[in-house]
Amino acid sequence: MEYQTLLVSVKNGVAFVNLHRPEKRNAMNNQMIEELEQVFLTCHNDQEIRVVVLTGTGHAFCAGADLHDMQSATQSAEFARQMGLRLGKMLQSVNECPRPVIAMVNGAARGGGMGLVCAADIVLVSSQVNFAFPEVRLGLVPAVISPFVIQRIGATQARRFFLTGEPFSAQEALKLGLVNEVSPPDHLRELCQKYADNLLAGGPHALAECKRLIQDVTTNDMAENLQDTPEVFVKMLDTAEAKEGIEAFHQKRSPNWCI
Repeated sequence: MEYQTLLVSVKNGVAFVNLHRPEKRNAMNNQMIEELEQVFLTCHNDQEIRVVVLTGTGHAFCAGADLHDMQSATQSAEFARQMGLRLGKMLQSVNECPRPVIAMVNGAARGGGMGLVCAADIVLVSSQVNFAFPEVRLGLVPAVISPFVIQRIGATQARRFFLTGEPFSAQEALKLGLVNEVSPPDHLRELCQKYADNLLAGGPHALAECKRLIQDVTTNDMAENLQDTPEVFVKMLDTAEAKEGIEAFHQKRSPNWCI
């Protein structure tokens, strides 16, 4: 499938998804939002795709929402509502993708771009990157992205950065738990490949179940978790993937899903 706002390629089980509106600093318009959802639906269904890497073309990761669309949204409550619903649905498709998603943040991330960062599983950033939630400085609020952001950094830090709109550095983002690792710009892609290789060593079904487990455990109460998690353990032990993994361990070989 050809896309107008994305560059997509697949190599050795890794799908590379580049936000591709460099002249707009990869700001998300309605078309990009729809195409991102399509891509993640494809990644959900394509068994050959094992890992997804999300990054930006040019010097920015994502500048947030396209201000042209935002201006249109101020003229129509229904347009604004539909735009928000589409953005939320797309971010949910990233968050719930059964394939591990790495955000390789190569440049500045703002607003809706921060939603993409927080919906990813692993976030790797260039040391030169800075972040911000600038919505209040436009008279807006980061409403649609807030569930993903607060889940990632907590309400305490969201209070500060949502309310001030101040930019913050990659190192500050590391302290907040927003990102997993900071890299010199020239080594970011190499670092991303290392993470991708580590993910490819895991069983595809096990990785998907791990993501589901984390989401369930963080939303259920302790009593539910103690009741449900043994069943997850039993279910996974009975899969062909688990049996292959255990047999490969005893035979001192790589399991059959390793590329």
